[in-house]
Amino acid sequence: MQRQWLGRTLVGLTCVALLAAGCGGDDDTADVPNSGNTPTTPPSTEAAAPADPAAYCTAEAAIEAAPAPDTSAAVSDEEVATVLKTWATDTMQPLVAPVVEAAPDEVSADIGVLADAVQQLSTTGDASALQSPEFLTATDNVHVYDLANCGWPSVEVTATEYQFGGIPADTPAGVTSFEFANQGAEPHELRIFRKADGVTTGASELLALPEDQQASQFEMVGSGEYAAPADDGYFVADLAAGDYFAACFVPVGATEDAAPPDPNAPHHYDEGMVTEFTVS
Repeated sequence: MQRQWLGRTLVGLTCVALLAAGCGGDDDTADVPNSGNTPTTPPSTEAAAPADPAAYCTAEAAIEAAPAPDTSAAVSDEEVATVLKTWATDTMQPLVAPVVEAAPDEVSADIGVLADAVQQLSTTGDASALQSPEFLTATDNVHVYDLANCGWPSVEVTATEYQFGGIPADTPAGVTSFEFANQGAEPHELRIFRKADGVTTGASELLALPEDQQASQFEMVGSGEYAAPADDGYFVADLAAGDYFAACFVPVGATEDAAPPDPNAPHHYDEGMVTEFTVS
């Protein structure tokens, strides 16, 4: 199971954003080991403060629900790196310190691995550390701990061509983990949006609006999750009461490694991969 903390979704959304320009596959995001310039922080020799599970879960929910970087305007590897460096520095690093400080003993080493990867991303803009086996193992361990100890409900969502399964019509408000499994033959993603208060227009009609009109009608929550065929992942969102919908933005005909043959190909949501639900 490939989880994220921030890595799987970051790489997936970056890939989807660049599909129209020919998003690269493994060659562009090769797994490479940490260079060693940002070693894991050694354990403190001072007596550790008593664990504060509530503080940890609050800090962990905040970092899990942080928005993904917007790489939609980036057209080169250098521009993507700049966006990622800024995002890691300005958005993620302020959220990392509270998690590190409050981390229980059971996951403190794993949190250290994740914090080091954020530091490396902030310094270099190179996301390869977010795909390393060490990082992915740490995200697995942390997420399993969070689900067992933080009281977050989980929603099991499946993707096939072209529909979502498992999203209930009504979901309780609060921090929720969406466990996403791609059971289809094409790559899929799960993005969740909250309609603006008072908006009653259906999701398909909203998605058909010009982009400059969409911002006033709905907004994305959480970071979203991308999954190749037979892959899975998760993302965490703090859901406020309201009307929501899930949609897949992958273009029809796209693969993990390449944009669709037709640059004007419809998206999966155009084929009906949209599900509406209510949070209360």
